[in-house]
This record gives sequence, C-alpha cells and structure tokens, in this order.
Amino acid sequence: MKSKLFTPINIGAFDLEHRLVQEWPLAADPLDAAANQSMPCSGPLLSGGLVLHDPGALIWPAQTLPLDEFDRMESIWRNLMHQAKTSRQSPLARLRGDLTLQVPDQPDGILALSQRDIERIIADYVDAAYRAKSSGFDGVELDGSSGSITDLFLMRTTNPRSDRYGGPIAQRLNFALELVDALTQVVGRDRVGIRLSPFPHGFDQERSQIYDKVLSSLRDQEIAYIHLELTEHLSARVLNLALPAKALRGAYPGIFVASGQQSLPFAMELVESRWADAVCFVNPVVDAQFLNELQQAQQGDPDPLN
Repeated sequence: MKSKLFTPINIGAFDLEHRLVQEWPLAADPLDAAANQSMPCSGPLLSGGLVLHDPGALIWPAQTLPLDEFDRMESIWRNLMHQAKTSRQSPLARLRGDLTLQVPDQPDGILALSQRDIERIIADYVDAAYRAKSSGFDGVELDGSSGSITDLFLMRTTNPRSDRYGGPIAQRLNFALELVDALTQVVGRDRVGIRLSPFPHGFDQERSQIYDKVLSSLRDQEIAYIHLELTEHLSARVLNLALPAKALRGAYPGIFVASGQQSLPFAMELVESRWADAVCFVNPVVDAQFLNELQQAQQGDPDPLN
C-alpha cells in the first residue's frame, strides 16, 4: 500500500503532489559554481513538492551587497526559481531570525530595543519579503526557532521587557503576531509559514504552555503552515501519547510540517500517525541510495531500506 507521505496535499496556496519537503538552509551563493552543486534535486522523484531555500545576502540583509552584485544575484536566483517551477516545485525563502543580523551592535538582547528599533526590524523583514517575491520565490518561511529573535520575545527568561512586548505571554506574543501579519500583507496569508521549536531539549512544561498559546494565537492568522523542529529523536508514538505534544497538535488545527529524524521510515510513520501533515528533510543526501529508497517507498515497498 502506498504511504500517505506520497499522497497529494494542499498547503496554503500550494497544491503539492507529495508531503516530503526539502530544505536547503545554507546560503548557496548562485555566483559560486561549487555551491550550485548543492541545489535541490529536481528529478521526477522529488518534483511537485515544497522546497525551502536560504538565499543568504540576496534577501538578508541585502544592504551588505553592492548594487551590481545584488542585481546579478537576483537575476540568477530568479532563473533558479523558474527552473524549480518548471519541475513543479514550490520554492519558499527562509527569513532568518538572528538578532545580530538585525542589530549588530546590540549586546544586551531584546531588552534595550526601543519601539523604533522594533518597528525597523519588522520593516526589514517586510523588505526582505518583497525582495524574495521579486526574485521569484512563491512565499516565505519566518525563522522563529529556538534562539531566534521571535523566540527571544516569547520566552520569559529572555524577555524582561515591561512594555507592550513584555510581561504576560499575551504581550510577549505581540512581536511575533505583528511580524507575521506584516509578512502576510506582502505575499499573502496562504504563502507564509513560520518555523518554531517547542521542544528544543525535550518536553519542558513552561515552554510547552507558551507554545500552546502561540499556536492558538496563530490560528487566527490563517497562514499556510507551522514548521515544527523536533530536535530530539521523538517517535510518532511518543508525539501522539505525550501530553505536551498532544496539546500542541490540538491547539492548531492547520498544517503541521515537522523536521526531525532524517529517514524515510520516520517520515512515513509520522505522517501516517496524523501528528504531522508533511515532513521536512534538511539537506537530504540525494544520492543513488536515497533515490532508490525513495523510489521503493513511492511504489509501496513496506520496507524501503531492504
């Protein structure tokens, strides 16, 4: 029987032929021929899916590039995006969440950010989304994973602010919700995803409760998907039985994309269990063995590794 991993799915604006997402997080410089060898596989086995790119300085922060080099990079990325769409891939740009990119001279975390700083940071994200859109990307994924600027605002331990962006969780959520809303104004709600790390070091009660509220609030944003990083080796059985993971799934009825163990059996099990709707492979090793396993799995082999 064919695995659910290889059945079609609608994720926001994207009608996909399967539920296997590719992610290429390293900023592959399209001006570097060696870097281009790491671009996603566009053969028939991996066509028709969602692909996440980190275009690096093309979109973040673009002001570090001379104008002529930026124009060249944008032109090359636009061509790469055209090739991806020819292969029925839906390419999204990852918007990084590193505070040092936003405020390089900020040693004190988010506490010292003024209201003007926060407004400028959101404006920078909006500008990045516009550049991604003009370069041919179909949408964006906001990096809100552990340690990102979005995550720093959410956590009580890293957010000692006392204004509208600090204090109770309802106020610590304001930055993330305002940022997501601003991005949806650029590319559309159904073309925005956000990456979160609710379990960076296993199940933590306080963090789990915070992310229950985060996901409940994001329901109203009606974005394309939530990308959950499973940094621990959490099996589908654990995710469906552990109360924090069950609560998280219950807090958000929309699309979950999960990234975790880099194996096809894990991906198939996770999707079959219905805890996640799609599974992301980070820098998959697209070699002969991987493609052979993928082909067997797509054909319904119950054990693609044998």
